[in-house]
Amino acid sequence: MNTTRYALLPTEDWDNDYYSPVGVKTTNTADPSKSRSTKVWFYNPGSSPITITVETFNTASYTVVVPAGGTAATNPIPDGSGVHAFSDGMPFFALTQTDVEDGAALGTSSDWGKYNFRWNLPVS
Repeated sequence: MNTTRYALLPTEDWDNDYYSPVGVKTTNTADPSKSRSTKVWFYNPGSSPITITVETFNTASYTVVVPAGGTAATNPIPDGSGVHAFSDGMPFFALTQTDVEDGAALGTSSDWGKYNFRWNLPVS
């Protein structure tokens, strides 16, 4: 994923519990192999791997292991479902990437994204 167009939030604003807005898959009827999905990417700033639990509306929860100082992504998010992603207390950063090519490892075509919402986001 090319992140040159995204600015990271300050690390003190990172959390261990996020919600993502609903994603929708776009289907290319002429060539289904070019259909597009939504994924959530995680960045682990720590020195040890972390396990993130991923919950969606209509699928069983699963885990994603993010290496120390590395990134990892969810499976494609089901149509019409948001994501709840959380670790056992270790902070991480989450970014939703929409229009990811199905089957593509990095999803470099027509991608756009959004920040995820922290569960305990302060309200002023």
